[in-house]
Amino acid sequence: MSVLHFEVGSQELLKAGRYGKVVGDSVNLTTVASIGNPADHALMFLREWRESKRESLHTTGSLIVVPDIAELPWPDLADGNQILFVQNPRLEFARLLQFIVRSREQSIRYRYRELPGGTNIEESSSIGSETIIGRAVTIEHNVRIGAHCTIGAGVRLLSGTTIGDSCTVRENTVIGGQGFGFERDGEGRVVRLPHVGGVAIGSRVEVGSLVTICAGAIDPTVIEDDVAIDDHVHVAHNCHIGQQVTVTACAELSGSVRVGARSWIAPNASVMNGIELGEDCFVGLGAVVIMGCKAGDVLIGNPARAIRNKRVDGK
Repeated sequence: MSVLHFEVGSQELLKAGRYGKVVGDSVNLTTVASIGNPADHALMFLREWRESKRESLHTTGSLIVVPDIAELPWPDLADGNQILFVQNPRLEFARLLQFIVRSREQSIRYRYRELPGGTNIEESSSIGSETIIGRAVTIEHNVRIGAHCTIGAGVRLLSGTTIGDSCTVRENTVIGGQGFGFERDGEGRVVRLPHVGGVAIGSRVEVGSLVTICAGAIDPTVIEDDVAIDDHVHVAHNCHIGQQVTVTACAELSGSVRVGARSWIAPNASVMNGIELGEDCFVGLGAVVIMGCKAGDVLIGNPARAIRNKRVDGK
């Protein structure tokens, strides 16, 4: 679920735009959630009417933006929720979320502590014992850093980032920045989708220099325990990197990539958005991965193909 919390009535929110049919009474909203991980009193959107989504969508007090249709196919969805019918649910969700984020930012007064060397830490953030913070570091609000960590010079830890114990983040890395997600309106103009999911990093993780790890759109981007990330790596929004994975220099993981535990991604490799790599995979130098793979696969080439399987071959 999103790290963004607020309080707004749905009727007040709907005044920000011009909308068609609305079913249900006004509700009080406090967070943002995805249909795959729903929450009560949340702003959510449904891209299409899939029966599989209905099974998990048990929520109350939420505003749900749905595709325009003559009649609500799931009548029970309106029980305790407010339903907004639009032509492009993701676009309208982005507009509503922009309004929430702007209103919230205008109402909050942040207080930064400036430390020697030009480091600034917002007072609502917390830093564990024996953690070392370098020069010219910026730590925004709602950041949590565990004990025995080292944060190198010039690092930017943006709102909603959590880091476990005994982690290292090296120089000039940015964690928690906005991912590359947007819709286009009817005139082709870009409408950015605010990314409010944050980043959740486990313990004993090393992140190299000049790395970017983007915030999740709604749910967090996740880096599990004992992951090693080399310099100049890009991890896009909504990625999930399993335990003990190694990602080497200049690799790029596009949005919503899942990497299974103990996998290795070689330098300059690229993984297309939405791809899932099984456990114990090896992605070779400069490989371009456009299809998912089984546990233990060894992938090389452009487009990448599996040349063998470590689990089957025993190597």
